[in-house]
Amino acid sequence: MASGPEPRRSILEVFKMKNGSSSLRFDEFFEAESQHRTRGHSWKIVKQRHCLDLRKYFFSARVVDRWNRLDQKDIDIDTINGFKRRLEIIRNTRIGFFMD
Repeated sequence: MASGPEPRRSILEVFKMKNGSSSLRFDEFFEAESQHRTRGHSWKIVKQRHCLDLRKYFFSARVVDRWNRLDQKDIDIDTINGFKRRLEIIRNTRIGFFMD
């Protein structure tokens, strides 16, 4: 994954999809994880395996790991502006979150 604004935009788009404020539907791109684990949050995404190396660079593949590393309090935010503020806090406190 690239660092910089692209990972942030990707996570914002998943957040919008989850909340129904995107023209894209969450279930058209992702499969929700059916096993609820005690870590992380309740909107975990299944990471699909791909035979083609090219496929791992698609939006639906490259955003999964970063999205799944968010905490429940991060994804429970109601507004896009609140989520953007939370991502800024994450950027400042969790070194490497936006870099791979």
